[in-house]
Amino acid sequence: MEKKQIITIAGTAGSGKSTVAKIVAKILGWKHYSMGDMQRDTAKRKGISLAQLGELQKRDSVIDREIDQIQESYGRQENQFVIDSRLGWYKIPNSFKVFLEVDHEIAVERIWSDFQKNPTRNVEKFETPKSLSEGLKERFKCEQERYREYYGIENHHDKNYFHLSLNTADYTPEQVAGKIIEEYEKWISTAE
Repeated sequence: MEKKQIITIAGTAGSGKSTVAKIVAKILGWKHYSMGDMQRDTAKRKGISLAQLGELQKRDSVIDREIDQIQESYGRQENQFVIDSRLGWYKIPNSFKVFLEVDHEIAVERIWSDFQKNPTRNVEKFETPKSLSEGLKERFKCEQERYREYYGIENHHDKNYFHLSLNTADYTPEQVAGKIIEEYEKWISTAE
C-alpha cells in the first residue's frame, strides 16, 4: 500500500488531538479536518448532547456510516492533510497513524478548563468536573461498543494500530506536534 502524505491523530479525550492536529497542519501547510467537530456539529444540529448522539449512533449506524464515508473520501481523494479522528487510522490505512493519551484526571482538568474559556464547547452542558468525568467514561464505553459491533475493533486505543504513541501530560502541544512531524518524516522517507 502506497504511503500518503496524511497524518491521522487518534487518542483519549483531553489528550490534545484537535489542538495538536491544528498545529501540525499549520507547520506543514496542510489542511486540517476534525471528526470531533463534525460530531459536535451533528449533535447541535439535532438539538441533543454528544452522549445522546452516541446513544443514537448505537441504535442507528447511519450517522457513523456518513462520517466514515467522509473520512474515506478524504483519504481517497486528497493528500497533505491532518485529521483528528478516533477511527482515522482505520478508515485511512495508508496514513501515518498517531495515538495521543493522557490520564483521565488530567483530561477532565483540561477539558473543564477549556469549557471555562469557551462555554460553547460544553455542548453536553456538564455542570461539574465530576459530571464531565462520568460523561467521558460513558462516551468511551459507547464508542467501544459501536466500534466492536460495526468494525470488529475490540479496543480502538490499542497502541499496536499506530506508528507513534505519546502521553501528552508532560509536553506542550507544540512539543507534541514537533515529535509527530519528526517521526512522520522518518516514516514517509522509508521504502515501502
